[in-house]
Amino acid sequence: MSRPAIGVALANPALKARALDFGGVPIAMTPVAFTPSLAEETAKWAKVIRAANMKPG
Repeated sequence: MSRPAIGVALANPALKARALDFGGVPIAMTPVAFTPSLAEETAKWAKVIRAANMKPG
């Protein structure tokens, strides 16, 4: 089985360094592993947005 494109990209030290420069934390994981992480982050930031009464625009 070949590596997914994102896995190949994250193996590139220059690309990983660039992501870190932008404040990203590159972590290679499967879609199955990413789904709960995304749900947790969405719930966390939704609380922040509601607490601050932020509105689009």
